[in-house]
Amino acid sequence: MRRAHKLISALVLSLGLTLGGIFSVAPGANAASISQAYYLFYSRIKSIHANCAGTNRYISYHGVIKLRHDRTWRTVLHSQSSGGNLVTETYWRKGFSTAYQKEYCRKGDFVWEFFGAHKVLQVYSQIWFCNAGSCAFLFSKTSAWRSYNWA
Repeated sequence: MRRAHKLISALVLSLGLTLGGIFSVAPGANAASISQAYYLFYSRIKSIHANCAGTNRYISYHGVIKLRHDRTWRTVLHSQSSGGNLVTETYWRKGFSTAYQKEYCRKGDFVWEFFGAHKVLQVYSQIWFCNAGSCAFLFSKTSAWRSYNWA
């Protein structure tokens, strides 16, 4: 059974597709208005039709926005259990429902950069049938996102 757990873990980590390709580690960034910065993404400000001069730099803070979909920050394996031929792997998707919006100059473009604000958590489980050293995926369960102060 231990071999089956290793096989499943290796499969999930190598493909990342089983979890919708959400294994992502975003770089940290300095942000003056928050204690710990969770850099999420950026987008070019299309309403500004000019290049910003000088080096990459912070310009201004524009408040907190609600994200259209909760943004996954990191997925971690929380637990593995087995009963007979069934193996259950439970993952925690750590994410954000809101983000701090800041304006930056990035490589000559004016951009919005978004940093995680309100932390949320989603539980995702995969159930596998394992026999004779090989495992077959059966189904998955996903909880709703909920507020959770993860670290």
